[in-house]
Amino acid sequence: MKNQKCFPNSRVPVRYLKEYFREGFSIKDFLKSYPWLNKEDVEKEAKRIRK
Repeated sequence: MKNQKCFPNSRVPVRYLKEYFREGFSIKDFLKSYPWLNKEDVEKEAKRIRK
């Protein structure tokens, strides 16, 4: 995970969210898999990814 952007206070790379979207999953699905992540942080990255 060297030099990868991760969600705040975690080791979960933001690219995992991109992969979820690519496979047709939603933010809700992502948060079920990573419930310790902050919903607002995930939504912020989702907005940035979807631009």
